[in-house]
Amino acid sequence: MSLSPLHPIGNFNSHISGEVIIDRTAAIAPGVVFHADPNSKIIIAAGVCIGMGVVLHAHDGNLEIETGVNLGAGVLVVGKATIGANACIGAATTIFNCSVAPKQVIPPGSLLGDTSRHLTADSTVEVEAPTPPADETQPSPSTSATLGATPESNGQVAVQEQGQLESTQPSGDRIVYGKASITRLMATLFPHSQSLNQPPPDTPPSQGT
Repeated sequence: MSLSPLHPIGNFNSHISGEVIIDRTAAIAPGVVFHADPNSKIIIAAGVCIGMGVVLHAHDGNLEIETGVNLGAGVLVVGKATIGANACIGAATTIFNCSVAPKQVIPPGSLLGDTSRHLTADSTVEVEAPTPPADETQPSPSTSATLGATPESNGQVAVQEQGQLESTQPSGDRIVYGKASITRLMATLFPHSQSLNQPPPDTPPSQGT
């Protein structure tokens, strides 16, 4: 939790209201507010150190700060609570009707005893994955596993399906030809290239005159 820096207060006057009992050895910084509602009291024991801008508000019971407690600047304690001996409360901490054990260290900016906010199951939001459009088609896993095309040096394409070369038609209007069919097609389209690759015909021996 990130905390904004605490700024010095302009009014250094302290405010005390209601029944507040403070030991004479307690150290209290300027700008504190001690307020005890009727039938409630604030008790500050010996050796307590209270930082600048601390607010103690006793409500529906006693608010007791035991011996040696340190309250950082800007601490707010409201309700009925006991801060145990030698406990250290970090700056800008808020405590509602919650006691702190002796010698316990509370990090700055903490929030203790607040039961007004709860996380319910209705507050969770489930995000569904988008559904692909109906016109999108994906290749069948069996087709992609059994068919494989490999380019050859002469520009022909060989289609292998479980060790046999044959004509197949995976999907749509595409037709995949076997090696034998492509060889015949190449011979029909390029007869001149085929004749160049054939060996020259044998010439009859010359007859003597």
